[in-house]
Amino acid sequence: MKALSPRFTLVTALLLASGACLWASPAGSVSGTVKDPSGALIPGVKLILVSLATNAQLTTVTNSGGEFQFLQLAPATYKLSAESSGFKKASVASVLVQVDQVTHVELSMEVGSVNESVQVEAVAPLLENDKSTKGLKLQELATVLEGAQKKLATTQAEADRLGEIKAKRDARIRASSRDFAITAVNQEWGFVVVGAGSNQGFASNTKLLVERDGQLLGSLKPTSVEPNQTIADVDMESLVPGVVLQPGDRVIVAEPAGN
Repeated sequence: MKALSPRFTLVTALLLASGACLWASPAGSVSGTVKDPSGALIPGVKLILVSLATNAQLTTVTNSGGEFQFLQLAPATYKLSAESSGFKKASVASVLVQVDQVTHVELSMEVGSVNESVQVEAVAPLLENDKSTKGLKLQELATVLEGAQKKLATTQAEADRLGEIKAKRDARIRASSRDFAITAVNQEWGFVVVGAGSNQGFASNTKLLVERDGQLLGSLKPTSVEPNQTIADVDMESLVPGVVLQPGDRVIVAEPAGN
């Protein structure tokens, strides 16, 4: 096998070193949007980016969303122009590109001839560090998420507390109350007959409630307590409007008679 000549080896080394420098060269980018006077994004706009130092130029067009970008740009100052049929030519005289940063430019085109132009000189483009901006947005999202989690935890704790109170209340009602049923109703005179009496602990001062399908309908006032049945007047003021008591409605002893 023939040995490589010193000259070939030197040339190869120079090429490899040059390639490494190209790949390692620092770069920035330019991105932005193009809008019409109403604020609507314009697709298909031709963008021309010219280096003020070397006069080299790059071109691109806006996508369907009116967005454009120039990537891997050498740090320098550029001039950016936008052209589209039916609009005046728009340009930004000074677009600064820095290392590892995205220069964001928003162009607004006026209706008119492409031979006319509108130039922006006094307004500097919005320069944002892409990494720090993303980090800031992630931090903001994390803060919002933390706040939402705390609010959810507080809401859940309150729901648990109310649920516990309701469970205890229902348990107390079940433990201290007994229920029976209406066996007859006299609508004309406004009284009912309940299938329970003194043998079940009823007395003239026993507080009775009537419910149907879990809904409280009203209260009753015992007027005659017999061993196994009680006659009670319907408390019309407590009765739910439009409700008519019926045989089979549930009667609850809410407050057992005291001794």
